Amino acid sequence: INSLLVSEYISSLKDVWQPGTRHIAFRAIRTFTYWYEDFTDGEYHSPCHKLRAPKLPKNKKPTVDLETFRQLLSGCEGKTRHRDKALLMFAFDSAMRMNEIRELNIKDVNLMSGRIEILHGKGDKYGVTYISSPTLKALRAYLKTRRKISESDPLFTTFFEQRISVNGLTSILSRIQKRAGIDVHGFHSFRRGFGTEFIRNGGDLSTLQKIY
Repeated sequence: INSLLVSEYISSLKDVWQPGTRHIAFRAIRTFTYWYEDFTDGEYHSPCHKLRAPKLPKNKKPTVDLETFRQLLSGCEGKTRHRDKALLMFAFDSAMRMNEIRELNIKDVNLMSGRIEILHGKGDKYGVTYISSPTLKALRAYLKTRRKISESDPLFTTFFEQRISVNGLTSILSRIQKRAGIDVHGFHSFRRGFGTEFIRNGGDLSTLQKIY
């Protein structure tokens, strides 16, 4: 592994990954080669000494405030309006990642207390989070529209009651945004919106880090 190879690899990611992800890729290579340099007592010299990490954009990452979120909910219309409203409120209120939400089954959510068990979080870690009473109310209203459900069924489903794919969730949000006339830059902006509201309402950073 030489500096030219690393530079060409990071450059090849421009059309595939965002700047932040390319930055992480470079750091991973740098960490590994620095470790190997230390492991060989300096016989191997890391090429990353000669390279700079890809620049990160200085623009602020998009987030969703409460007013924007209320406007977004106005785009929940039609036959799937109950599901769409419950899904958006759940995403904003729980701060869960999109894939964590799609993998949930009904039994993972306590429909009385709002406690949620995340069985396969980031890094396949187990976690617990909670949703508020308004979100629980919207979720129960949605589940009442389902034809026949059991605890092992997916929490959120397609119109034909199949587990929603990641692309399906993206398409749902895209349609809602179009009807509401706004762009919230994807599901991850809900997590940032949750973090902003959490701190604004008296939460502390250490607790927020545990939730995230």
